[in-house]
Amino acid sequence: MTAFVRHRTTVVVDGLVFVCLAIALTLLIAGPYRNVHGETAFTIRASDFFVLALVVTALRHAVWSRPSILTTLAEWKAWLRARPSLSDALLAFGLTRPVVLLVGLVVLLIGGESEDTAYAWSSLKGRGPAADSRAYARLTSVDAGTQVSLQARGLPGGKPDQFELWCVRADGRWVSGGTFKSRADGRAAAELTAAVTPGNYHVIVVTTLGAGPEPGMPVMRGKLNY
Repeated sequence: MTAFVRHRTTVVVDGLVFVCLAIALTLLIAGPYRNVHGETAFTIRASDFFVLALVVTALRHAVWSRPSILTTLAEWKAWLRARPSLSDALLAFGLTRPVVLLVGLVVLLIGGESEDTAYAWSSLKGRGPAADSRAYARLTSVDAGTQVSLQARGLPGGKPDQFELWCVRADGRWVSGGTFKSRADGRAAAELTAAVTPGNYHVIVVTTLGAGPEPGMPVMRGKLNY
């Protein structure tokens, strides 16, 4: 590998390291990112990108020990000095980052709710005619029992409809968490509360709205991950 190609490669890899660190800082302030892809629920944390940055840095110096990452920083600094307007803009932007981080940490210390307050989560899968439905539920302890943050897609009907969430206790009793409505595209987002506590139930079910106090037809079902 020529010196020119090696130098350009190290610059690109060093840039990747700083991108990983920037994403890690964002996740540290905003909290972990959670979502569902297909039937799999996943979580991305700040620590994931910190570790990735360390791994990339270690591999980079194992393969190309010269020029060092400090050399890359010096070159970027010289490049920016030759462009005062861009340098001033980036400096102003960079100065806001510590302030944002400080505000985020203060909010967390005061007791602002973050993603980490959830004691369990569940990836719900569709059943029967609603086999293509999927949902992700995040469960948090509150004074009234458990708050369920639900994100669903693919709900049946093709029009706005009403559904009900149930927590199934270990003794077989179904406890309603309340009702919610879907949009015409089959998606729904709801904040629901059920009179259950961590550990005394392990399954949640979404049903159509029943005619009485009994559950309607099951639409989605999922086991809890504590």
